[in-house]
Amino acid sequence: MFLGGVGIGKTYFCSALLNYNIKNPRFDTARYWDEKSLLARVRASMDQGGDYLATLNYLCDNELLIIDDVGASGMTEWRKEIFLSVVDTRYRLQHPAVFTSNLTPNDFLSLYGDRVCSRLFATENTIIEAWTGDLRQSSL
Repeated sequence: MFLGGVGIGKTYFCSALLNYNIKNPRFDTARYWDEKSLLARVRASMDQGGDYLATLNYLCDNELLIIDDVGASGMTEWRKEIFLSVVDTRYRLQHPAVFTSNLTPNDFLSLYGDRVCSRLFATENTIIEAWTGDLRQSSL
């Protein structure tokens, strides 16, 4: 988990991680999604009559999965269900995932509940929190 304020470098970190994996392969397959794009792809599959869980599994079955901007698309029960499914599957299979968000751990707890938070903030996971220092606006 990489949690922090706007402009702190979360998306840059995701890009650097993918680039590093290309140059020094640790994972055979890696995939990046911003949450909004992932949800749009799942929704498009549903609109075409597809099974959204099968689509979600296909979109997230890489050895390394990175989902950027979790919670930035607003919150609905369907979005919670999608995120829980991703987190639960990755956790159960012990496949690495990186999630970035502007949400605090308490925000995650209130929005997603105990089940998601238990998996995301488990002691074996790395949690990075950086809340100040917008790199895009260094004069602020």
